[in-house]
Amino acid sequence: MFDHVVEGLFQRSLGKKLSAAGRAKLKAAGLDLEKPLRPAYPFLEYVGFLEIAARDVYPDKSMQEAMFELGAGFLDGYLDTLMGRAILNFAKLLGPARAIRRSGRTWRQGNNFTQVEVIERNETCFELRFNVVGPYPEHTQGALYGALRVNEDLDIEVKLLERVGDGATYLLSWTKKAGR
Repeated sequence: MFDHVVEGLFQRSLGKKLSAAGRAKLKAAGLDLEKPLRPAYPFLEYVGFLEIAARDVYPDKSMQEAMFELGAGFLDGYLDTLMGRAILNFAKLLGPARAIRRSGRTWRQGNNFTQVEVIERNETCFELRFNVVGPYPEHTQGALYGALRVNEDLDIEVKLLERVGDGATYLLSWTKKAGR
């Protein structure tokens, strides 16, 4: 996982939410938030960081619920990064359907292994098949929800359709909110 993804989630989105104990656990696991970030982190190491943060920030939620929340909140911090602002501005210019059609390229900016197949069912409904989402497909589900949430005039639904090995398939759909 590239450094701007780690920065967006752990430093910017979760920065003040993490307890001192959570920060210490992250440091022991290899993520020292007080030092410059490495250029990239192995995926399984990143998953371990997610688990620590999920338990620390959302102790009363199940791991699946906490992972969804981490994913949904990722964009809040990521938008404070240079890469995040560039992607958001481009996505808003394109609109949700065109941005989703390009999502394979967008996800590849966060790491060097994600492949996304996009199947358009109609202008407001897409199926996305990810080759790798790790042990918590809810994290990617939350990230997809968070990405669509930037369009405040949409009612959004993101469903996990299927798990296949390390990958997952999601169904994204939306309608315009009433009165907008």
